[in-house]
Amino acid sequence: MIIQAELKRKQSEYEGEPCSVDKVIELPAQRFQQFSRALLADYDFIAENKNAVRHDEAARHCLLILDAEGKDGFLVDPQGYNYARYSAFVPNARSLLTPDMGIDRSSLSPAEPWRDESRDEMLRMTLHVDGKPDYQEISAPEGYVVDDTKYPITITTGTLNITEMRTNTMAKGSLTVRKVDVTGSPLAGAELLLKTSTDGKNWTEVSKITTDKTGVAKWDDLKIGAQYRVTEVKAPAGYPTFALWLLGGAPRERSTKCLAEAEWISWQSVCSSLPSGIC
Repeated sequence: MIIQAELKRKQSEYEGEPCSVDKVIELPAQRFQQFSRALLADYDFIAENKNAVRHDEAARHCLLILDAEGKDGFLVDPQGYNYARYSAFVPNARSLLTPDMGIDRSSLSPAEPWRDESRDEMLRMTLHVDGKPDYQEISAPEGYVVDDTKYPITITTGTLNITEMRTNTMAKGSLTVRKVDVTGSPLAGAELLLKTSTDGKNWTEVSKITTDKTGVAKWDDLKIGAQYRVTEVKAPAGYPTFALWLLGGAPRERSTKCLAEAEWISWQSVCSSLPSGIC
């Protein structure tokens, strides 16, 4: 035979007092177990029924909280609060009910789909331990930068459910093109056109940039995941235009930036190495 009971060490006398049950509330088994493990957390079923508890000198008035799938329960006197300010475990409490006692089963309805009761409990317990709960993003959707800011939150009896909106910053990349001659020397003054596409068919101009004295043209703040291509629209002085397209593709992530490098050789330099008549 097993009886659930709370034993007190070296109890010299029994100090019980009369308790009058003003309302009986049934909880789903999982939520009853949660309640039994965190009696000092705030609960909506107590907040919604605390005013049903009467007050007089004849007896202590309480709520009786029952396990919908078990026999045990708790007597709770919230004293106007949203938690079990005074409580007592009552083994086999269901057997004490009389036929005329109604049972409030409204808490048996499915919880809101966005609500995780076990997570609510952990959040409340954290609040009681250090008083400074916060949340932080640990991974971001693809194409966005992780926001690792720790945002503090405050939970009170008036704000049991909190909804906050945070906006992630889109991840950006860069594209660098270096134009050189056949000897590897940089070519300045080449005007390059960058275009982008999401489907590889329809292309939109991003901008034109002229290579500097190091032969480099660089585009920043490019969207991750798009396709890119570069074409030369004006050659350096003394060289014909290199009219072939370069498919940049999506910039590759490298450390905190994205870089796609391509070394170009001018068309004239290429032609000078080919057999006569081909150019």
